[in-house]
Amino acid sequence: MRYLNKIVFINSAHIPYAEVKVDGNVHFVGTQGVGKSTVLRALLFFYNADKLKLGIPREKQSFDAFYFPYPNSYIVYEVIRDANAYFILAFKHRGRVAFRFIDCAYRREILMSEQGEVYTEWMHIQQKVDKGVHTSRIIDRYEEYRDIIFGNRHEVQPEFRKYAIAESNKYQNIPRTIQNVFLNTKLDAEFIKNTMISSMTDDEISIDLAYYRSQVSAFEQEYNDVHLWYKTDKYGVVTVRRDADKVEKAYRNLLLITAKIKELISELVYAYQRDEQRLPLLHQELGKLKEEFERINRLISEESGKYNKQKDGKNRELGAVDARLKEIADKRKFYQQSDILSVVSRIEKEDFVKNEIENKKRYKEELTLQHKSITDKYAALTEKLQLELRTIEATCNEKKNLLQEVYNREVARITQQKEERNKEIYAHFDVESQTVDEKIQAANTDLTAAKSKRLIYQNTHLYANELELCKNKIDQLHEQHRKTEIEKEQNRSKINELRHEAEAERQKIEQELQAQPKDLEQKNENLAQQIAKLDELLAQYKGSFYEWLSTHKQGWQQTIGKVVDEQHVLYNNLLHPQLSSQHNASLFGVDVDLSHIERELRTPDDLKAEKQDAEQEIEENKKRIYECTTANQENIQQIENRYAKQIRDLRMAHQTLEANLLQMGQQIKVEQVKMQNWDKRNEEEKQKRLEKIDLQISKLQEQLSTFQQEKEKLRNKRNRELKACEQESASANNAKRKETDCKIEILLQETQEKTTAINNQINQLKIQESNELAGQGVNTTALQQINDKLVALQKELDFINNNRKRYFDYLSFKEEWLPEEDKKKEQKRKLENELALLDEKFRLRSSRLGQQKLQFETKIRDKEAEQTQLEKGLTAVDNFKLSMESTTSIEWTTVKPKTSTDPTDQVLQLLKDSLYDKLGKADALKQNVDRFKSYFSTKNTFAFKTQLNTDDDYMTFAQNLCDFIDHDKIEEYSRRLSNRYGDILQRISKEVGSINSYASEIGKIINDINADFHERNFAGVIKEIALRSQPSSDRLMILLNDMKTFNDEHTYDIGELNLFSSEQQRDDTNRGVTKRLFDFMVCLNENPNRSRLVLSDTFKLQFRIKENDNDTGWIEKISNVGSDGTDILVKAMVNIMLINVFKEKVSRKFGDFTLHCMMDEIGKLHPNNVRGILKFANVRNIYLVNSSPISYAVSDYKYTYLLTKDNKSNTLVKALITMKV
Repeated sequence: MRYLNKIVFINSAHIPYAEVKVDGNVHFVGTQGVGKSTVLRALLFFYNADKLKLGIPREKQSFDAFYFPYPNSYIVYEVIRDANAYFILAFKHRGRVAFRFIDCAYRREILMSEQGEVYTEWMHIQQKVDKGVHTSRIIDRYEEYRDIIFGNRHEVQPEFRKYAIAESNKYQNIPRTIQNVFLNTKLDAEFIKNTMISSMTDDEISIDLAYYRSQVSAFEQEYNDVHLWYKTDKYGVVTVRRDADKVEKAYRNLLLITAKIKELISELVYAYQRDEQRLPLLHQELGKLKEEFERINRLISEESGKYNKQKDGKNRELGAVDARLKEIADKRKFYQQSDILSVVSRIEKEDFVKNEIENKKRYKEELTLQHKSITDKYAALTEKLQLELRTIEATCNEKKNLLQEVYNREVARITQQKEERNKEIYAHFDVESQTVDEKIQAANTDLTAAKSKRLIYQNTHLYANELELCKNKIDQLHEQHRKTEIEKEQNRSKINELRHEAEAERQKIEQELQAQPKDLEQKNENLAQQIAKLDELLAQYKGSFYEWLSTHKQGWQQTIGKVVDEQHVLYNNLLHPQLSSQHNASLFGVDVDLSHIERELRTPDDLKAEKQDAEQEIEENKKRIYECTTANQENIQQIENRYAKQIRDLRMAHQTLEANLLQMGQQIKVEQVKMQNWDKRNEEEKQKRLEKIDLQISKLQEQLSTFQQEKEKLRNKRNRELKACEQESASANNAKRKETDCKIEILLQETQEKTTAINNQINQLKIQESNELAGQGVNTTALQQINDKLVALQKELDFINNNRKRYFDYLSFKEEWLPEEDKKKEQKRKLENELALLDEKFRLRSSRLGQQKLQFETKIRDKEAEQTQLEKGLTAVDNFKLSMESTTSIEWTTVKPKTSTDPTDQVLQLLKDSLYDKLGKADALKQNVDRFKSYFSTKNTFAFKTQLNTDDDYMTFAQNLCDFIDHDKIEEYSRRLSNRYGDILQRISKEVGSINSYASEIGKIINDINADFHERNFAGVIKEIALRSQPSSDRLMILLNDMKTFNDEHTYDIGELNLFSSEQQRDDTNRGVTKRLFDFMVCLNENPNRSRLVLSDTFKLQFRIKENDNDTGWIEKISNVGSDGTDILVKAMVNIMLINVFKEKVSRKFGDFTLHCMMDEIGKLHPNNVRGILKFANVRNIYLVNSSPISYAVSDYKYTYLLTKDNKSNTLVKALITMKV
C-alpha cells in the first residue's frame, strides 16, 4: 500500500510549523479565514503540482509568494511505501517551487535544529540525513515531478521509480479529477472519457493524424495532377493527354520545320547558282527568238501586199463585169418598159398584113370590076393622094429616123462619156480603196491571228507544265503517304509489342521479387506479435508472481518455475501470493521429481533481450525488404529504361512518320492549292489574255469595221458618183429624148395634119366614089367595110415599117447581148470564187504565219517572264540574305547545295513561309506548352517546370514531356499513387478497427461504473448516476468509420486499386476511395492543430442524474444539479468513481494505493450526505479531506484538526480528535 501519510508546513502560508496526518479521512474545522483552504490547496498541490489549478484568486498572492515567503519555507509530503517511507521536500528555488526526494521517513531534526531554527542551506539538511539515504537532485519541472509521483516509467529515470505512489503512463486525469472535486468544476464528457480510457491501458490509444496529414496533404495535388491524365470531357476526350500530344506534335513539328528550313536553304543555294548560270543563256535564246519574230512579221507584211495587189486586179475585173451586166440589165429594162414583145409580135405579122391587104384589094377589085373606070378614076385620084401621103409619111419617117439617129449618136456619146466617167470613178475608187483594203487586209490578218490566238488561249492551259509537275508531285506524295502509313502501322504494332513485352517482363520480375518481401513482411508481423506479447509480459512484471518469487522465494526456478505457465501464472499480477507455513517441495500435496524437466525460464532481461533481438530482426527484415524493393525498382527501372529507349526511338520515328504524314498531307494540300492556284492563275491569266485579245479583237473589229465603213463610204461615194453619172447620163438621154421626141412630135403633128388633110381628101373621094358607085348599083357597104379594113391594115403596116429598126435593135440585143449576160455572170462568179479562194489562201497563210507569230510571241513572253522571274528571284535572294544577316547566323558559303527543280523565288518563298511557319510553330509550341502547364501548379506532382521564359526553356519542357510520355511515366505515377493511397486506406481501416475494438472494454467500464454506483451508493438523495456511450458525432471519426466500412466492403477491389482505372466495374470503387480521401484531407486541413485522433473521439458519453424527483435526462455536461450541496455531492461522487476506475486498473498491475479528495466547505452538505460521501469514497479506498466552520460527524473522520489564528495572524493547526480505524 502506498499513500500520502502526512503533510508538514514549515514557515509556509503563515504556518510556523504544523504536521497534518492524512492517512485517513481528515476534517479541518475553524472559522472563515483561518487557513482551511490553504491547507487543502497544499494537499492538492501534492497531486497536481499546478499552481494555476489550485483555485487561488487572481487578486491574492501567488502560490510561490504565499506558501514560500522565506528561504527556509518548506512543505514536506511524507509518503508511505509499503513497509517504509520517504518524504518530498518542497521549497523555493530561483523564485519558484522545486522538489527534492529524500528516501527516508520525515524527522523534524532534518530541517530544524533543537532550538527550532529552520535550516536554509541544503548542505545543513543533507548532513542531517542518514548516510546511504538517497537524496535526489532538484526537480524544478512540475511535469517531471508528476511523472515521478504517478510512475510514468517511460519518462522517469530509474533512480526515481521507487518514489511512485502508482504506476501509469496516462495518469494525467487523476490529478485533474482530484482538483475538480476540490474546485467543484463542472464535469464534461471528454474529461470522463479520458479518465476511463487512461484506466484501460498505459499505451496511448490513438491514430496519428500528423502521419496521415503528411501522407494525404498532397493527395489533392497528386490525385488531381494524375487524374488529369485520365479525366475525359463530355466528348470522351482526355484533354490533358490531347494537349500533351499537341505539345509533342508541336515539338516534333518544330524539329521537322527546322530540318526543312535547312533543306530549303540548301535548295535555295542550288537554285541561286542554277539561275545565275541560266540567265546568260536565256539572253541568247531571247535574242534569237526576237530575230525570228521580226522575220515572221516581215513575211506577214509581204504576204499582205501580194494579196492586196491580186485582190485589187480581181476587183477591177469584177467591176467591169458588173458594169456590163448592169448595162444589159438597163437594156432589158428599157425593152420591157417599151413593150418590145408586142412590137416584135406585130412586126412578125407583116406578111400576114400584106397578104390581107392584097386579098382585100382583090375583093374590092371584084366588087368594082364593072365600074372599073369609076374605081380607076377614084383609084388614080386616091393613089395620087396616097402617094402624096406616103411621100409625106416617108419624109416624116426619114426625118424621124434622122432625128433618132441623131438621138442614138448622142446617147452613144453620153453612154461613152458615162462609161469613161465610170472608169474614172472606178479607177479613183480603186486607188482610194487600195489603201483601205490594205488596212482591211491587215486588220483581217491581225483579227485572224488574234482569233487564232484566242482559240489557242481558250483551248490551251497556260501552265500545263507546272500543273503536270504538281500532279506528278501529288502522285509521288500519295505513294509516299501510302508507304508511310504502312510503316506507321508497323511502327505502332512494334510499339505495342514492346509495351506488352515490357509489361510482361515487369510483371514477371515483380512476381519474382515480391515473394521474398511478402515472406519478410509476414515474419515482421509474427515478430511484431511476439514483441507485443513480450511487452505485455514486461508490462505485467511489476507486481507479478515472477517478481514476488524473485523477492520471497530463492531457487524457485528449479521448483515451481518448471511447472507453472509463464504467461498465465508467472507474469500474472492478480494471484496475491503468500508464503505457506509448509515448506515441503510438494505440488498441491503431490510430490513430483522435477529434476528431469528441462526448462529455460525467461527473466525480464531475457524478455528484453529477446524483444531487442526481435526488433533488430525486424529492422534487418525491413532493410532486406527495402533492398528487395530497391532491387525490384532498379530491375523494373532497367527494364523500363531498356524498353523506353526502344519505344522512345520508335515513338520518335512514329512522331516523325506522323509529322511526315501531316507534312505530306499539307504538301498534298499545298500542291492541290498550287494546282488550284495554277488553274486559277491560268483562268485569271487566260481571262486577262482573253480580255486583252478580246479587246484587241474588238479593236481590230472596230478598226476593220471602221475600215469597212471607210471602204463602204468609198463604195457609196463611188456608187453615188456612178449614180450621179448615171443620172447625169440618163438626164442627158432624157433631155435628148425629150428634144428628139419633141421634134418628132412636131414632125408627126405636121405629118398628121398633112395626112389628115390627105386622108380627108381620100375619104371624100371614097365618099364620092361610093356615092357614084352606089349610083351605079355597087354594094357600097361591103365596099366601105373593105376600105375600112384596108385602112386598118395599112395602119398596121405603117406601124411595122415605123418600128422595124427597134425590132432589129431588139433582135440584135437578144442575139448579142443576152448570151453575153450569162458569160458575164459566169465570169463574175468565177471572179468572186477567185476572190474567195484568194481570201482563203491568204487567210490560211496569214493564220499559219499568225500562229507562228503567236508561238514566237508566247516563247518570247515566256522567256522574258522566265528572265524576269530569274532576275526577280536572284534579287529577292540577295535582299533576303541582306535582311537575314542581322537576325540569323547562316553561313551561306558553307551550305551544301541540294538539287531542286523549283523556281528560286518559289524556294525562297517556301523558305520564308517555313521561317514564318517556324515562328508560328514556335508560338504554337509555346501556346500548347502554356495550355498544358496551365493544368498544373508550380509544385505539381511531376515537377513540370511552370516558369518558362526563353525559347530554350520551352524546348526543354517539350523534350522532357516527350520523355515523360515515352517512358509512360503517368502509368508509373498512377500505379504508385494508387498503391500508396490504397495502403493508406487499408492502414486507416486497420487502425480504426483497432481503436474501435476498445468499444466493448469501454462499455464494460461504463457498466462497471453504473453497477458500482447501484451496489455502493450511500448518498440517499442521489437515486441514480448513470453513464452511457453513444456513437461519436466527431466528423473525422464518422469519416474514418465510413472509410473502414468502405474498405471492408471493397476489400478485393481495393486489393488491386487503381484510382485512375477506366474500367466500368471499378468506377464506383475509384470514386468512393477518391471521395473519402478527399474528405479526409479536407477534414485534416480544417483542423491543422489536431495531431491525433484518440480513443475518446470514437464515442460520445452522456450522463443521467436522478436527485429525488429531479431527472437531468441524458446530458454531456454536469454544471448545476439541484441545490449547491447536491451539485457538490453529485460532482464529487462522479469524480470519485472516475478515480476509482483508475485506481482499480493501476492496482491490478502495481498494487494497492490510496488517494485523497479534498472538499472545501463541506458544511453545504447535510450530515447524512457527508456521511454518505465519506462511505462512497472510503469503500473505493479514497480518503476525503474536508473543511467546515464547525465539527460534526466526528466519528466518520480519522483526524479532526482545529485551525485558529494567533495574535500574529499565524495559523495554528491542532489535532482535536484522532480516531482509530
